[in-house]
Amino acid sequence: MNRGAFQFRDGQRPNPSYLGAIYPDDFDQLARERADILITHEAPSCHPFGFQKIDELARAMGVLRSFHGHTHDDMTETYKTQWDTLGFESIGVNYCSIKNGLGDRIECLT
Repeated sequence: MNRGAFQFRDGQRPNPSYLGAIYPDDFDQLARERADILITHEAPSCHPFGFQKIDELARAMGVLRSFHGHTHDDMTETYKTQWDTLGFESIGVNYCSIKNGLGDRIECLT
């Protein structure tokens, strides 16, 4: 069933809180892909409110660097101590900031 921009599984509309979810089959499909950079809304586990599943996905994809913005804080300096353990560089993007692919802030829009 197609309702606007969303494709719903088995014609059933999911709970709105799940519209941004990565379902297990989507995770498995993404894990078979290769990428240097992974951009997610949520943070990996190096953030206090992050998720280990994002770590797993990044490692499966061979990601070198991940970016996230949901928490609206930039804890990149804290993350650096965990990069070796994570297996990739994790970079937070502050509220209203823009970073380049190396993680350098190029503009703050506040």
